[in-house]
Amino acid sequence: MKNVLSMAFAVMILIFSTQVHAEDVTIDYGNSKLYTQREMDNCISMIEEHLKNLNCTLKSVRYAGDGVSKKELERNGIDYSKNYENFIIFYADFQSPPDPHDGKPTAWTYDKLYKDYNFVFGFDKNDGWQLVNYGY
Repeated sequence: MKNVLSMAFAVMILIFSTQVHAEDVTIDYGNSKLYTQREMDNCISMIEEHLKNLNCTLKSVRYAGDGVSKKELERNGIDYSKNYENFIIFYADFQSPPDPHDGKPTAWTYDKLYKDYNFVFGFDKNDGWQLVNYGY
């Protein structure tokens, strides 16, 4: 009985500790030898939250690959004020918000599908993964 309870508890921890992304978001984790799916999920959740705050809808996200992430590490210090230990880079496709007809200036073209938008995350041992750059 004790083993059954321990196993049930372990399964519950696994279920509740797994990041859940929007159902309609396609995720391609690639084949990384550098990062775990949990690390990637953490960053993908930050992408989702960032785009949600801009009233944009994430459609898909894919890991750029270990080689691209390593190149960003080689550039470390050139573009960033903090010296990060590692980088994860993703490409995302998202839909910008429809035109609200409010006349306010925006960085987006309304109701457009943006493809291969970069999201760069840096890892700092004190602060964990942080969104440090995004754009084309």
